[in-house]
Amino acid sequence: MFNFKQLNWQRVAAFLFVLSMFTLPLSMTLKSITLIGGLLAASLSPDLRQDMVKIIREPWFYAILTLFTLVLLGSITGIADWKSKLIFINKYSKFLFIPFIALAFQHPRLRWLAIHAFLGAMTITLLISFLKALSWVTMNPVNDPGAVFHNHIVTGFYMAFAAFLSANLARTPKKTPLRLGYAALALLFSYQTLFINTGRTGYVIYSLLLILFLWQSIPARKMPLYIIIILPCALLVAYHSMALNTGVKAIVHDVQNYQEGNNKNTSVGFRLQFHQYAKKLFLAHPVWGTGTAGFTYSYRQEQPIPAWGKNLLDPHNQYWLIAAEYGVIGLLVLAVFFLAFFYACRNLKDMRPLMIALLCSFIVANLSDSFLLFSNTGDFLVFFAAIALGESLEKNPSPRRDSIALGNTVC
Repeated sequence: MFNFKQLNWQRVAAFLFVLSMFTLPLSMTLKSITLIGGLLAASLSPDLRQDMVKIIREPWFYAILTLFTLVLLGSITGIADWKSKLIFINKYSKFLFIPFIALAFQHPRLRWLAIHAFLGAMTITLLISFLKALSWVTMNPVNDPGAVFHNHIVTGFYMAFAAFLSANLARTPKKTPLRLGYAALALLFSYQTLFINTGRTGYVIYSLLLILFLWQSIPARKMPLYIIIILPCALLVAYHSMALNTGVKAIVHDVQNYQEGNNKNTSVGFRLQFHQYAKKLFLAHPVWGTGTAGFTYSYRQEQPIPAWGKNLLDPHNQYWLIAAEYGVIGLLVLAVFFLAFFYACRNLKDMRPLMIALLCSFIVANLSDSFLLFSNTGDFLVFFAAIALGESLEKNPSPRRDSIALGNTVC
């Protein structure tokens, strides 16, 4: 008879969390199954339960608790119905998983496996995207090769980060074939982001991560030379990429129409109207806000933008969502949340570039969508933050041959 007591639950949890990293870009259902399984296994592991004492010393742990407490208090005092409140509580509860996942990723080899599991899934996504672009594969949405398992916004964000990870991996191994393989992946992920994907968020995040990669990798004295080399390449990409050109022209066209009042009901125009409505709610309740799910409840009641429809979950901007629902207090809590994770970078060595890139990406991406709220992007932050924080929880963190990173290089 199988003895569950002899099962190494810590290894089971780590395996399921690595599997979650693989399923994250491919299937939200499979990701949820593996994540729940990993959390259950982690709760059954005596070693991980004993290691929880490490967590309670970390400022980022209390930042997570503060954010979730804000959501709970907003539920008690808010104007929305409890069905909507529970949806939002569930969405924000994912950040409570970070400590458990971080404890499971204390070993450098597991962090290495998790990152490569994600890159493996992104390679599958990349190949399908190329096949869709060539019309060799029919997959919804048919007319958008940039969208595969997620919409083009999320796919573009994932691709940009995968390019960043691959570029850093290309700097690490001493074996030339491995370096060439990682470099090829970085170029392919970059091509998908810039030439196939129509997600404008992906273009912005890719540019940000490129700047961070250069800043983290190149000595200051050589920076002017690299800028001279990269700038013409960037101009060539901007000129030859039909997807990039179309996206930029659409933004300019939408903004002009919005300002002139010709047509506000465009992709950008709708977002600007959402922001204005969130601003109205914020100014009406500047200190505490309308409470958890207050934005979507107020929108449903007032119907301020008839052309959009009756329902709107968020204003497509994380900061306006927090401001509308939790006021200035909420914005301060969100700032503390990010600052606590930046502060955690002081205890990171190999994972520091990844963590900085992750936080900077979300700070910028939150301007265009509620990236913390949604599962496909919020879970991305949860997993990668946990992977990075696993290094700070390691008993004797130090660079190794089998570690995720050597020196200051991710992976």
